[in-house]
Amino acid sequence: MLIATAIFVVLYTVLIFRQIRGGRWRLSERHATIAKYFHYVLLAIIIPIAILHFRYGICLRGVWPERIIVIAALLTGIALLPMSGFKVLRIPERIYFTVMAFLPTLTGALLLVPFLGVLIVISVAGQLLPPTIVYYDDNFYRIQTSFKGALSAPEVNVYAKHGLYEKILNSNVPYMYHDSIAVYPYPDSIRITRFERNRGDSIKARTSYTVRNY
Repeated sequence: MLIATAIFVVLYTVLIFRQIRGGRWRLSERHATIAKYFHYVLLAIIIPIAILHFRYGICLRGVWPERIIVIAALLTGIALLPMSGFKVLRIPERIYFTVMAFLPTLTGALLLVPFLGVLIVISVAGQLLPPTIVYYDDNFYRIQTSFKGALSAPEVNVYAKHGLYEKILNSNVPYMYHDSIAVYPYPDSIRITRFERNRGDSIKARTSYTVRNY
């Protein structure tokens, strides 16, 4: 693993240096400018989304919209300098897009740090992964796991859907191992009941949790 990561870091760094200094594949000045401002538009969208998400628990509806925006911003930021050179970039932009271009190098170098580096990379990159388990999903609610870190158990979140956005409801629902699940929505709350059958037992144990919808 360490050898493969080290080889990737060296090869990627060399190829990016060569591409920046005068590679074959270049965007025209017009297309490079469009790509640059498209990246800025994505950043302008991400900032309020992040504030709403982490401060108020409000996010775009669905599992993928926010992740697609973040991934698109990362890809355009990483690719712009190698594909355009410095011709459309001012001095502050050159610094920013140079850091972005070598972000995979920095990430790979961090992975070479035993334990702590791997822990940091997994904890950050894991935020972009879709939920491992979706317990329940309809037009009004979604119950799913959320990644909280490499050393933390997944958190169960309840989302209330409202048009184009959804709100994360405060919950104390633990990570659930279950055979089946039932959801009972009410005007101001949602009740989650999980059923779990013990080994060799035909009777299912039942546990209920109530989450307030406000």
